[in-house]
Amino acid sequence: MTSILRLFLKLFLSFPDSWKIKLTGGQAIQINGNTLHPDFQLIAWVNRFIPNFNTYKPAKARKVFDNSVKIISNKPIFLPKIETTVIGGMNDSIKIRIYNSDPTRDGHPILVYFHGGGHVVGNINTHDNLCRYLSYFTPCLVFSVDYRLAPEHPFPGPLNDTVRAYQWIKANAIRLGGNPDKIAIAGDSAGGNLALATAIRLKETNQAAPNFIGMLYPMVDVSKEHASYNTFQDGFLLSRSQMRWFINHHTPNTKDRINPEASPLLYSNFKNFPNCYISTAGFDPLSDEGKELADLLRKDKVQVVHTDFPNLVHGYASFADIVPAAWDAIQDFIKYLKTEWSGHLKTESPEHDNE
Repeated sequence: MTSILRLFLKLFLSFPDSWKIKLTGGQAIQINGNTLHPDFQLIAWVNRFIPNFNTYKPAKARKVFDNSVKIISNKPIFLPKIETTVIGGMNDSIKIRIYNSDPTRDGHPILVYFHGGGHVVGNINTHDNLCRYLSYFTPCLVFSVDYRLAPEHPFPGPLNDTVRAYQWIKANAIRLGGNPDKIAIAGDSAGGNLALATAIRLKETNQAAPNFIGMLYPMVDVSKEHASYNTFQDGFLLSRSQMRWFINHHTPNTKDRINPEASPLLYSNFKNFPNCYISTAGFDPLSDEGKELADLLRKDKVQVVHTDFPNLVHGYASFADIVPAAWDAIQDFIKYLKTEWSGHLKTESPEHDNE
């Protein structure tokens, strides 16, 4: 069934843009001066006929989410070395998948990646293709962290796992072919939340900061609903009801929602923070908080690259295999990674640049 749905979706996406618009109502969707990309107008229209995963209990929702990712994913690109390890004990184990595009050399800069999914769904498999791209097109040794999920492990459980994973990766970097002094962290959506919160935890406990942080359409404030929650409350893949479902599972204790480790936008002192990359999407309930984060970081003199993609939706990275505009957006992040590392590395051999 998955392969059939993928075939039909790719067929629809191959239509001319004018056909996509006619099929989905006859008019391009425009909000706040932005026009939704025809590919995502079509995907959002198709999505209306699919049950929302937040109508299920978390265990079932995870299976639904996993299957939806398979529908929009191509066959993964080849990397010469991918291995999965497990850290921790029987009751607190975390899987970490390591992507190495050039195992013939050591001392790779490291990218620690935290997947999205509202802290409730998603895993290292749903983000496998993305992590392969990040390894293949950059000099990075990529570590994808399969942190434990809510509601079984509510806040601060996922954050405790990502901090523990970061510490383990740094301690074992040399043995695994990486450079312990060249570590960046990144994530999408809830993973962006965890990347920023991990850096905050490291700063507050006087541990070595990452070299820089990457956040794709990050979820950074669960203390309130920003205006974009209402503007894009339904019809653009991520809905307001889904966000409420995520938040209720991750922070069932409402007092936790004003904790800066849950809502990093509320953190009071970003001074001397690492450089940051932030992307936002025009048709995204989380767009306002991502933009506010960029402004807040700049106020504290943090170097920020903020790229807004006005015609894309939340979760665009998952569609990079089938939507060229989403792939272009991922390339923007890849370009940032390569540029940022070029400033941290004394030399960078062209043979490791596979773009």
